Amino acid sequence: MVTVSPGGMATAFLDDVAPMRYMARNLEPLLSALGGFHPTSVGAKRYVDAITSDDAFRAQFPSGSVIGSPLSFRHAGATGPLTDQRPYCAALGAAELEDETARVVRAQIMAN
Repeated sequence: MVTVSPGGMATAFLDDVAPMRYMARNLEPLLSALGGFHPTSVGAKRYVDAITSDDAFRAQFPSGSVIGSPLSFRHAGATGPLTDQRPYCAALGAAELEDETARVVRAQIMAN
């Protein structure tokens, strides 16, 4: 099991907040050029690639991976090639937290 982020998409992120819509429409080309956002089609492709992954994808991102954009100045942490996020945050690779999360999710499912 892996978790995949669609990455930064101005239309999905900034359109949710009314005052930001104007900024999104006018700043999206600049922010995209700086690596802050990418088109919705790129975010959708990330999901499709994860679901229809081949052996190379699974070898690069084994079960437990948290897949997202790289943390870098060029990509602003919102776009760019897929990267396993676990090295950036110790909590993402903590087996005890994963076990506790699975326990809570299962309990909620059984309760409903």
